Amino acid sequence: MALETDTGTANDVVPTEHIVPFIAGYNFPVLTADAVCWVEPSQGSGSTPIVFPRWASLAVPAGTNAEVDDDLTRVEASTDGETVTPGVVGFELSITDVLVRGSRVPGIAESALQHSLNALAARRDADILSAITSAGETFSDTSTSLTREQAKRAILRAGVKFGINGGKPAFILSSAAHAQLSVDELLSSATSAMYAEIFGPSAGFLGEWHGALLFHSAQCPANGVGYSSVITPIGNGQSGLGLGEVERVNVEINRGAEGARARTTFAAVTAWYGAGLSNDDRVLEVASQA
Repeated sequence: MALETDTGTANDVVPTEHIVPFIAGYNFPVLTADAVCWVEPSQGSGSTPIVFPRWASLAVPAGTNAEVDDDLTRVEASTDGETVTPGVVGFELSITDVLVRGSRVPGIAESALQHSLNALAARRDADILSAITSAGETFSDTSTSLTREQAKRAILRAGVKFGINGGKPAFILSSAAHAQLSVDELLSSATSAMYAEIFGPSAGFLGEWHGALLFHSAQCPANGVGYSSVITPIGNGQSGLGLGEVERVNVEINRGAEGARARTTFAAVTAWYGAGLSNDDRVLEVASQA
């Protein structure tokens, strides 16, 4: 994506003191992982591990009590969960005075700031989806294309794995899997008209298909010679993809002596988070060829 910058007047510049409210009111793109994953805020300070808590399985005793007044076996309730350790992610953006010529206001070009925030959001999306390859169970493999029948069997398998409390799952397709499934579905005379809009050349949320909510993301990770898609429930406490968040985004402007010599402003654009599996029992990796 090219950086499109309007280099007109001082009106194009977000002054340093306005950057925080600009970010607070910014309409961040809702990317696939953001729409699906479990977001858990920091429970401490700095890079303290963040826990995705869940109830541990209860060992219900077998058999029945001989008498109604017999004491029940005591079973202790406990929690466990996966953890992620957050770290700082980001980059330093250099903006020459040429890009904001005519301005005497210290700050950052608005279009450059928007471009930076969108780039950081895409990085976060990719980091969340990268956890797919750590799943304990993989359906299919990278030697075959993802067909309609394979996709439907994967959804059924996910329903069995997630159980009755799993909710309607999200099926996040890699670009390769989306193309393969689209061709197979649209070549079917029986269903091509029904699903024409879902399997068009689009990204993000596509629609409902055989009990799953289909998404398409170009950020799905490579897996050997193929790519990994994933099926998982949606939302906090449900999704198997987790994001532990300390700070969504921060932008700090620095000019300094180096900037003055080079007629350049530097912007440190960072986020502070950790991504990983929040519950492996709620993730089914679906592999397919590239």
